[in-house]
Amino acid sequence: MNIDQMGAHVRGVLFYIEAGKGHYIPAKAIHESMAKLGHESILQDLLLVVDTKFLHWFTKFVWRFMLHFPNYERKSSEKNDDPAKWRRYVGLAIFLYKKKFNTWLETVEPDFILTTHFIGGILLPSLLKACNKNIPLYLYSADVFMCPRVGLSNDLDKLYVPSQFGVDWVIAQGQQPDRTALCAFPLQHKFSGISKLTKHEAREKLKLKEKFTILLSLGGEGIGTTEFVEEAHRCKLDIQVLLIGNISGSTRIKYDIFMAAHPRFDIHPIGYVQNIHEYFLAADIVVGKQGANTLMEAIYMHRPCLISEELYTARYSSDYLRTHGIGWSESEPQKQVQIIAECMADPDYDIKMEQRFLHIPLKFSADEFALQILQDTKDIMESRVLA
Repeated sequence: MNIDQMGAHVRGVLFYIEAGKGHYIPAKAIHESMAKLGHESILQDLLLVVDTKFLHWFTKFVWRFMLHFPNYERKSSEKNDDPAKWRRYVGLAIFLYKKKFNTWLETVEPDFILTTHFIGGILLPSLLKACNKNIPLYLYSADVFMCPRVGLSNDLDKLYVPSQFGVDWVIAQGQQPDRTALCAFPLQHKFSGISKLTKHEAREKLKLKEKFTILLSLGGEGIGTTEFVEEAHRCKLDIQVLLIGNISGSTRIKYDIFMAAHPRFDIHPIGYVQNIHEYFLAADIVVGKQGANTLMEAIYMHRPCLISEELYTARYSSDYLRTHGIGWSESEPQKQVQIIAECMADPDYDIKMEQRFLHIPLKFSADEFALQILQDTKDIMESRVLA
């Protein structure tokens, strides 16, 4: 495509890697916005493009394994977030996958490539160069408040980060400011145009009790423990718990055993629902692992978060919540329940939280982000034509 055609139609590639939902969901939101704006995008798992079915399976397996052992994940991920370690494998990846990748690119002929997984930051610049392709290349920082150091690269045309907190962090790590851009968070489109019900209205609509409500999220993989609800039951905390999202088989067994043993405890295994926004509105606090998407959706819905299992990248989310007074990070069930009890006892809890959310400096719009990508692509192409 030449520069004169850019305004008429753009074809982009949106790469993700299926290690949890955190990289897929923002890519899908951008994909839908591109279509709304009259442009084309190809949503694709990077590992499947180069036909690495084993790595595709292995990546998912390792991530799910790590979620069962959050303390190990935190230490292991921090240790392995070392670009020097990963660069050893870039040459091997080029040797193994260059031909397949180049063939795929020549079939697709994209005008830009955006990856939502940090591995793309270290791999794709070299792979594109080896294929002799000069395609605008972007990385979206799915972790919002930071980006794993492995993904940082000044060979990217842009590293998009949806928070100023994260922008400052990546620049402090060596990312060039002119190759870094603040963007809107690509919120899922199902949150667009929703009616903002009051807590009472949401609970009435969902047939829930009018009492302090916890939205308990187990993350995209649905892997977790019953420690929080067990401690809440032991302390006789008068709450209702909404168990949201897909639940893994092993985790479902744990909750079935808990509910059978404590039938009077007010817990609702909601599962995966399309009207998740109504459950956010019914809740007083969102508790759980809080991947970046759930965390940002909670912030958008003005609901404070209690991060119950702090994974490697979540420490920066925790810093953000504490800085703005809209959440907590606590792994010990006794202290989690104590935090909930203190919030329940505060008559001004709702008012104070709402005031804090009104001052959160974040923007939410997949459409706005898609327009930013399109404009950057046009500007880059123009500059290369003139060069």
